[in-house]
Amino acid sequence: LLAFDQMGGGARVPVKISSNGMNLTAHAVKNGRGLALAVINKDAAQDADATIRVSGYRSGIIQEGQDQ
Repeated sequence: LLAFDQMGGGARVPVKISSNGMNLTAHAVKNGRGLALAVINKDAAQDADATIRVSGYRSGIIQEGQDQ
């Protein structure tokens, strides 16, 4: 999985996701730089909106990508 590989090394963090019936998955890794979170929409025919709240974090950077 390309998105997960790009997150870098670190300790995996459990993620709870509420997808409202959409085919989404999420993975998180905590490392020295902070927390990396990947939310993956497995349904190419439908866009997904996501709200992300992580306890202990106030801000973050969003990178959008697409597996080829």
